[in-house]
Amino acid sequence: MAGSRGYAQDFIDVVKKMETVSTQNGESQFQPYSQSDYVSPYSRSEIKKQRESLPIFPYRDEIIKLVQEYQTVVLTSETGSGKSTQIVQYLYEAGVAKGGVLGCTQPRRVAAMSLARRVSDEVGCVLGTQVGYCIRFDDCSSSSTSIKFLTDGMLLGEAARDNLLEHYSVIILDEAHERSIHTDVLFGVLKGIAKRRSDLKIIVTSATIDVTKFSRYFLDAPIKPLTITFAVDRA
Repeated sequence: MAGSRGYAQDFIDVVKKMETVSTQNGESQFQPYSQSDYVSPYSRSEIKKQRESLPIFPYRDEIIKLVQEYQTVVLTSETGSGKSTQIVQYLYEAGVAKGGVLGCTQPRRVAAMSLARRVSDEVGCVLGTQVGYCIRFDDCSSSSTSIKFLTDGMLLGEAARDNLLEHYSVIILDEAHERSIHTDVLFGVLKGIAKRRSDLKIIVTSATIDVTKFSRYFLDAPIKPLTITFAVDRA
């Protein structure tokens, strides 16, 4: 358990370093990572053990099978299950992306940055290479990026330039319950693209129990509740 808490606390510390709050206007000022900012102190075996201990891990094969079978899937699980860092890796490891980019949208910039950092550590690559992120004024990705975290607004901007998002094979709309104008518009854009691109996989994830509205919107996409229970350490 001590190792588990250490890994989690390390992740929290990294996130805290990324965001400083301006005392003048109360807005968050984000400090972009450079490629040499952070080196994971954990070995590959330790990271593998941590990944396999996450509550979502027993659902790995089922998630992959659902995404392979259906164009759009809705997944629900409680916060803290590991879905935001693990689903992208499960699909990448299973070859679901088929050579295209696996994109994962986030409602907030700090989430896109921190998740990219975490996943790059777990994959074992330099941030901005195989795993990257893209937020306003900071594109930490490259032509070799296969897993890309980005805000809803940035993906909308890409769709304006490429109306079929042709370099994406999979798009995950993470934390869909945290709806915004960008999120709602993006849903409409992706629904239109899905009708023209049968090869594009769309996954909607939410911590909300009632996700039937998401399923109905995407033409009765299958819903998979990940019934995950896990212990929470108490001081």
